[in-house]
Amino acid sequence: MTLTDPRAYGHSFSETYDAWYSTVTDAEATARFVAKRCPTRTVLELGVGTGRLATALIDQGLQVVGLDASPDMLRRCPGTVHRVTADMSRPPLRPGLDATALCGFNTLFNLASEQSQQLLFRQIRPLATVLILETMDLGAPDPAATTESQVGIKQPMEGGVIVTATSQDHSRQTVVGRHLEISDAGVVARPWILRWTTVEQLDAMAGAAGFDLSERFSSWQESDTAGNDPAGNDPAGDDPVVAISVYR
Repeated sequence: MTLTDPRAYGHSFSETYDAWYSTVTDAEATARFVAKRCPTRTVLELGVGTGRLATALIDQGLQVVGLDASPDMLRRCPGTVHRVTADMSRPPLRPGLDATALCGFNTLFNLASEQSQQLLFRQIRPLATVLILETMDLGAPDPAATTESQVGIKQPMEGGVIVTATSQDHSRQTVVGRHLEISDAGVVARPWILRWTTVEQLDAMAGAAGFDLSERFSSWQESDTAGNDPAGNDPAGDDPVVAISVYR
């Protein structure tokens, strides 16, 4: 299985995903946010994975159709989710689903090329009246920058250590990495690749597919307490680390 195969991430991380990434985003705040913007009560979650966000959405009274290319991930997703094994950029669903589509924490970036990300927007437009994306705002790429490589300790584990090795290519907007679990039992390598996209690039791809930016926040909780700025600036005036983009 190649690194860019849509099934590859789940193959590498399904066993450890819930333990390692249970706090990467606030599932309950995400569900409240989506429920307020879901007129048909049907959510199409792109890259549903093990169903952590889907479970919170169901607790809000929503019906969830969960797409994931990884059978390994979907085997861990609860049966209350209508699970569909498919590349999220090529959903095998009929137009007119009239759903609110959700692509949570950087899942879009698992599509490792600009073409596949563009395809997702085009394929989702006939299925969804609302598209909600959560992405890290990593800033504009620098084509003149050299490739950067880093090695670090991600987290300790019982009887061993987890080492991360990454290589970042600014011209391609890609990061290739490996999580290495090193213990007395040996070494387990969990490879991954992502292609980051700036909010300006997101807006351009969304616009080309017929979506318009409606709202943008720097956290899921922000909409409960503050107004939004569709231009992408948070109330404090600082550039947000996270971009929650709502397209209609």
